[in-house]
Amino acid sequence: METKNVKLGHIAEIKTGPFGSALHNSDYVSNGVPIITVEHIGNLGIVHASDVPRVNADDYERLSAYRLKTGDIVFSRVGAVDRTAIVQDSEDGWLFSGRLLRVRPNPDFVDSGFLNVYFSQSRFRKYMYAIANGSTMPSINTKILASIEVELPSMQFQKVIAWIFRQIDENLRVNQQINSNLLKLSSNIAMAASLKSERITDLQTLLDTSRKANISIDEISLDTYVSNTSLRANKRGLDTAEDYPSVKTVRAVEPGDILVGNIRPYFKTIWFADRTGGASNDVITFRADNAVVTPEFLFGILYSDLFFDYVTATSKGTKMPRGDKQAIALYQVGLPDKDVIASVTDVVKPMFEQASLNERQNQQLTKLRDLLLPKLLAGDIDLSNIETVMNNA
Repeated sequence: METKNVKLGHIAEIKTGPFGSALHNSDYVSNGVPIITVEHIGNLGIVHASDVPRVNADDYERLSAYRLKTGDIVFSRVGAVDRTAIVQDSEDGWLFSGRLLRVRPNPDFVDSGFLNVYFSQSRFRKYMYAIANGSTMPSINTKILASIEVELPSMQFQKVIAWIFRQIDENLRVNQQINSNLLKLSSNIAMAASLKSERITDLQTLLDTSRKANISIDEISLDTYVSNTSLRANKRGLDTAEDYPSVKTVRAVEPGDILVGNIRPYFKTIWFADRTGGASNDVITFRADNAVVTPEFLFGILYSDLFFDYVTATSKGTKMPRGDKQAIALYQVGLPDKDVIASVTDVVKPMFEQASLNERQNQQLTKLRDLLLPKLLAGDIDLSNIETVMNNA
């Protein structure tokens, strides 16, 4: 397949979002206009209206230059500079915050769906960190984005490639939505039992506080390493890690452990471990004391918004708040009788098993995405009959 390299700045308009407290103030997020911030960018590279809060309509006209259109692509500007997403349904004219950059593809030169596929590849995400300014807090700007070279096939093949990846992404999205529903339901069941209980204890009472062993980096894989950046925002589980840490050992993770990101707890990152692995120091590992509570019941408590609101309220720091582990240990929990906990666990355990199966399927589909694009651009896969398939889909 014939391709050409073109600088992004030549085929797209790139703009920084507006700054201002109004865009992040909770007083502005009711019945107004949707605004996208970093935490609303999922690993699928898609933002949907149902995930986005709203700003007061009074600010909308003032921020008219920062409206989004369907097909726009947004990038995280600071920190997790590999986060990117395409806007699929912005009929209300969404806004984007100052923590993002907006890329508006020129339809005469590039298909926005193809460009989103290109940006969402793991090799491109690693490249973003390589070219970002700074190491402790990497950042990108309009100049850096504009200088990036994109490998473009013909417009016809761009649309074909975008269509192929939409089929994969739809399977990924459905699995994620199923998992979100399953885990939310399991948490609601556990929380209902907890809130009805008259026996109140602190979180530390539910935990196995014995010393947790370390594990060598040589004994884990990118699929089993959990970092703050591999945990997805808004309780969406775990991505495959992009790289290993620079240390020789990390804290060991066992199946049934519950891992919560400790940086910016308002991102609400949590994962129920279904495999042996390791975790960074920026991730808190909760291990249930099986004599007191089951891992599944404990997960239901930690998954709730009540827990994350508490961690956020008691966190330390402003620009990059961290959960206060001492305060977290004192979080109040209603603890029902053991037979109630056992009954809840019997009900929710199949939900965790199904979620694990879906998660593993998504990992395989994500690996397929990363392998597929280079082969398509190289012409290694015959696409001569694909348009017939597209027309009959």
